[in-house]
Amino acid sequence: MAKGFQGWLCLVPENKGWKGTSTLIEGNFIFADDESLNINKNITERPGKLTHGRALKASGRVLGEQTPGGDINFQFRSDDVPMVCAAHFQKFIGSSLGGTATGTTLFTFVPEKGVPNFSGSAFGTGDYTDGKGDSYTVGVIKKFFDTTENGGTNAQWYKSGIVDELMFSMTAGDDAKCKASFRFGNVDVGTVIGSLLNPNSSLGSYSVNPSFEWWSATLSYGGAALDVNKFEWSSKNNLDPFKVLGSQNPASYRYGRNTVEGSFDLDMPYDGLKHFATMLGGSAFAITATLYNDDHDSVTFNFPNCRLRPIEANLRGGDQETSFSLPFSAYESETGSVAPVTVQVETTTWGSNLITRI
Repeated sequence: MAKGFQGWLCLVPENKGWKGTSTLIEGNFIFADDESLNINKNITERPGKLTHGRALKASGRVLGEQTPGGDINFQFRSDDVPMVCAAHFQKFIGSSLGGTATGTTLFTFVPEKGVPNFSGSAFGTGDYTDGKGDSYTVGVIKKFFDTTENGGTNAQWYKSGIVDELMFSMTAGDDAKCKASFRFGNVDVGTVIGSLLNPNSSLGSYSVNPSFEWWSATLSYGGAALDVNKFEWSSKNNLDPFKVLGSQNPASYRYGRNTVEGSFDLDMPYDGLKHFATMLGGSAFAITATLYNDDHDSVTFNFPNCRLRPIEANLRGGDQETSFSLPFSAYESETGSVAPVTVQVETTTWGSNLITRI
């Protein structure tokens, strides 16, 4: 029987965009904790049909649509982030700081203000107010085991993937984690991936960068430091599948409103009630969270225009610490010129080659 260590997950860049025939380009094997990628096939029984006999007949089944997708939770490195950020935010600036393919690369991601196209591979680049581009997509290969049994099918290849929700979490005493919720255009439900493509190979490699631990994270709230136990945030595209005649897979996805929310947990300080006044008064504040390993290996999240959501704080019994959470929402500026969130990634492993791949 197959076990988890016999398989792997690989993120594969797609340079031809939505449902295009992309060249197989070197990708990233990721340090995944778990995944829930599925075909999501809709098979419906029709028990209400006027057929003779009390038992169901197999001819009454309807094989319907499929909307492949699911989540991947992984312990991310700096060079794992650009691909999922591009597939989620759909707009970025990438610049090589070293001037060579092996130099340091700085990526800046902001949400796409408009609705990306699904017609080509002119991907969205530039600042928040710059024009939209085509949807950047990523493939995910899920290999279960090495074998030539069962017709040689040992993997599933999910293609034309967009990240609907992207979540990052940092908890004291734990690794920093990322959850990417994918929506795909199609999937090869059973394909063969030979052992020559196992990591490390021409398909890609695991990152050699260290993971981000809790002690490598700092947070600034309203320009001041807070003693935070946990910080997490998420951005959602609120995608809906668009269905057309003649296709069981989604023809595209309709983008909804982009929402950016998060929270940070802390023990109740003696001046903690001031946060309730901030919440009730609707005061604005900025948050900056940075994960830093060295000068060429970091990830920074900037939220320049935040408001607190409803706060709850309850006393605990005995010697337990009174703790509470500060949930917030992030907004674009009233003029629409400043994004609700900006993600900056500095990494060295792929260098400017990653710019070419994206």
